[in-house]
Amino acid sequence: MIQSRLVLQGHQGPIYSVVADQSWIYSAAGDKFIARWNVSSGEQDAFSIKLDKPAYCICLQDDLLVVGCTNGTVTCINLSSKTIVWESNIFGHAIFSLAFDQSNNYLYVGDGEGNFFVLGELGQIIVSFHLACGKIRAILTTNNLVFVGSQDGKLRVFDCENLNEIARVNCHNGSVNCFLFNEANNTLYSGGSDGHITLIDCGNYKVIKSIPAHYQTVYDLINVGNKLVSCSLDKSIKIWNREELTVQQKLTTKEGGHNKSVNKIAQINNQSFVSVGDDKQLIIWDLK
Repeated sequence: MIQSRLVLQGHQGPIYSVVADQSWIYSAAGDKFIARWNVSSGEQDAFSIKLDKPAYCICLQDDLLVVGCTNGTVTCINLSSKTIVWESNIFGHAIFSLAFDQSNNYLYVGDGEGNFFVLGELGQIIVSFHLACGKIRAILTTNNLVFVGSQDGKLRVFDCENLNEIARVNCHNGSVNCFLFNEANNTLYSGGSDGHITLIDCGNYKVIKSIPAHYQTVYDLINVGNKLVSCSLDKSIKIWNREELTVQQKLTTKEGGHNKSVNKIAQINNQSFVSVGDDKQLIIWDLK
């Protein structure tokens, strides 16, 4: 069973994004701040970043934190030295998705107008694509592939080596908001604004199944242990049997959860994760 361990408060606006490692949680909110929290104690650290505009997305790779803001600014910050490595504001549209590709030293960026950018390690544009797909809300990279999910309900698959599109799949009736890859059987889970979780075979890029998972938009998917975890605009978090896609537990306000939209979840380790929402709260959950 999953149980709430800590409720963290400090932001003055809805929390849009969260990332975590073994020691720290980083959260980005509508109050234009990025805050840092101790995983064990839940205490807010003195470290914080004041932004010009709110950030819809952040991503973490080792000591680098990348922030994508609503005004199109992308900033890469070295957390050890607390310095800006590079900053770019050439995009012009709100940034909705970010993903590191460590094997190629790329950063993938998706914006609100269907532009998909591949950036080098100093923030320079390697290549860009205008996909004419609406907001790009989901990017995931694995096994030298990058999966791009967009407002038109499609999954697009790119080869990281040559940066060519190799597949396109209709997977949701509405925006594709999140991905989770299952390496054990080469499948991809996606969550969408239609409230469905869709399972895709990455061998032939065919939809295996699509199930109604939440009453409203599915915003995020993660693994915790051998469980699949989803969160939604419907204010709930659900714990799933990953293979059968059956619900094992539902976390709502009654179980110590959120009372507004749950916007993002992040794995801390194999036994715990953190969720954030429009209620301005972070909640740390443990697998008991």
